[in-house]
Amino acid sequence: MKLIIAGSTGFVGTELVRQALLHPRITSVVALGRRETCIPAGVNSEDAKKKLIPIVSQDFGQHSDATKKVFEGAGAVIWTVAVTPFKLKDFPWDEVIKVSREDALATLKVISKVNSSTTSPSQPLRYIYMSGFHVKRDRAEAEKNERLKQMPLMLDYIVMRGDAEQQCVDFAKQSNGKVEVAITRPGLVQGPDRERRSIPGVPDIEVEEVAAAQLEQVLNGFESEVLGNDDLVRIARKAWEARGQA
Repeated sequence: MKLIIAGSTGFVGTELVRQALLHPRITSVVALGRRETCIPAGVNSEDAKKKLIPIVSQDFGQHSDATKKVFEGAGAVIWTVAVTPFKLKDFPWDEVIKVSREDALATLKVISKVNSSTTSPSQPLRYIYMSGFHVKRDRAEAEKNERLKQMPLMLDYIVMRGDAEQQCVDFAKQSNGKVEVAITRPGLVQGPDRERRSIPGVPDIEVEEVAAAQLEQVLNGFESEVLGNDDLVRIARKAWEARGQA
């Protein structure tokens, strides 16, 4: 499978690239990042060079003809790009919306279009939109969380992310089986060599688990439209157990 990882130089994206390069069923990794994607530590550089296709872009909402050419033949996309809640106040709201919602849908449409002649109902393009634990598609539902009601910006953010989810799902439903979309909602992603944080009411998940679960889903098919934190942990550990890595 040819896999596109959007946000390949981010925290989760870097781990996705590492695991994808090591996975025998992934033949090439298109690493879309705002800076050059390097071969992660622990990966044989010669083998990785044959699989890794780095693309540097400062605007994930616009893709050149050369980039579109590289997207051809992709079997799956994992979208990890977003302004995180921790950095929400560092960006204008319009930029938050563009990065977290508009670019995700624009890239999905571009990749779907360039692969329209190769995808089919029996082999659809699989697209994962990595969202967040508290994200809701209905504002009234989100407002049931009393803590979030006291944070208007965060409330707007999680509803906006919910709208991004819905737009991606709706696009897939209108694709006549050529595109499948799954939403992943991990909790607080932790990892080695990174300060561990905590958020009341939000469960932890290791970065290796987030990456492994999403790779498992794009390779073998989506078990449901929305995969929560517990689902991701379960899927990752089951995959490791099957490969003797438990």
